[in-house]
Amino acid sequence: PDVVLNELPLTQVDPNGRPLHRDHAKYPEGWAADTVAAVLKVRQIPFDRPNRDEFYKNTHYFKRQKQSDIQFSELIKKIAQKDPNNPDLKIIEVAECIWKIERDIFLTAGPEIINSEIHDNCIRAKKKIDRELFSAIQRKYPETEFWIKENHFFTEEWIERNTIMSDNIVKVVKEYPGKRIVVVTGATHRYILRDLLKANPDIAVKEYWEVINFDIQKSLKNIKKE
Repeated sequence: PDVVLNELPLTQVDPNGRPLHRDHAKYPEGWAADTVAAVLKVRQIPFDRPNRDEFYKNTHYFKRQKQSDIQFSELIKKIAQKDPNNPDLKIIEVAECIWKIERDIFLTAGPEIINSEIHDNCIRAKKKIDRELFSAIQRKYPETEFWIKENHFFTEEWIERNTIMSDNIVKVVKEYPGKRIVVVTGATHRYILRDLLKANPDIAVKEYWEVINFDIQKSLKNIKKE
């Protein structure tokens, strides 16, 4: 690559774009990007929303997320106690199956599966259930008004953050026209970032093995010519 993009805010990189946290056990993305950039001597650029950490702090993001999860778990228990055959419980069972598939992919699959439509569609289904089906369930129970508002907040934040990330990728592409750019990000972001970037006709989005296979074939042709 000619440049490596990190899923980091400005507060987590030094003036040269290197991740401040590079412990391979705790911060694998930062470690991976920094290692590659150091070996290849290419520039690193953060592309997450610049104020990500401040946003989480000011909105009490993780505390609210935990409270929402607790409230939803309590609701599930109430539904199950009142009516074990409630259809809403079936939707939750399907969601749990999808979460298990996602977990199993990470534990057993290689990078070609994690970086594929298989995983992307798993996350799409997960997000659709979170945004739409769970919200529909919640509206049936008046005590969940708080959760509905919180779910709307998390949904809007997810779309906004990934839109910012996509816009930042496009800025780098314009700065490096015709160059190869590697984007290092959590796999959950893949589906939405790819969808946003595919809408841009000036960007070619490729999987890493597509590029590797192209390079191998190109090298083989050069060897045959020689």
